Amino acid sequence: MTAFLVEAVGILAFLTNVWANILIAHKSERGWWIRLVSNVFWLAFGIAAFSVANILNAVTFACINVYGLRRWKREAAIAVARCGVLRCTRSRHYADEPCRFAEAA
Repeated sequence: MTAFLVEAVGILAFLTNVWANILIAHKSERGWWIRLVSNVFWLAFGIAAFSVANILNAVTFACINVYGLRRWKREAAIAVARCGVLRCTRSRHYADEPCRFAEAA
């Protein structure tokens, strides 16, 4: 890979990571998936740059992101169950929070 392509992959990895973090901050499941895509970009960047530290970082954070996604899904399912609605579209609260939309259901 040319130096330009290596830097382009690194910048793409950075931008997708920032985008994913913003989505996760807004409690969007899509953020976890975008962060996994970001990990693939970071892995490609590490391989292209011959950086063992970046490769290990990408693999480690991919594992952490899979764990976070699974935990988020489990907590979201608990939150939906607390709403009393089969398909609650407003279930962006955490499992330990009461559903503020339960009265409307």
